[in-house]
Amino acid sequence: PTALRCAIVIATSVTKRATLRNTLRRRLREHVRLLFPMIRKGSDIGLFVRPEALKLTRKQLRATLEVVLRRSELLPPYTP
Repeated sequence: PTALRCAIVIATSVTKRATLRNTLRRRLREHVRLLFPMIRKGSDIGLFVRPEALKLTRKQLRATLEVVLRRSELLPPYTP
C-alpha cells in the first residue's frame, strides 16, 4: 500500500463562511501535497482544524502541520 489518503475537516463552528473554510482547506491540501514525498507511505491522515488556524500565516500553517505530522510519526524527525 503506497497510497496516501488525507481528509481535512473544517466544521462550521470554526467559521460560518464557506469561502474561508474552503481557502483553508486548499492551503492545507497544498501543504500536504508538498510534504507528500516525506510522509510515510500507505498512511491515512485525518486533519481536524481548530479556529486558531484562521489566524495563522501560510508559513505558520505549514510549520504547524509539520509538527503535527512529526508527532504522529508520519514525517521523519527534524534534523537541522
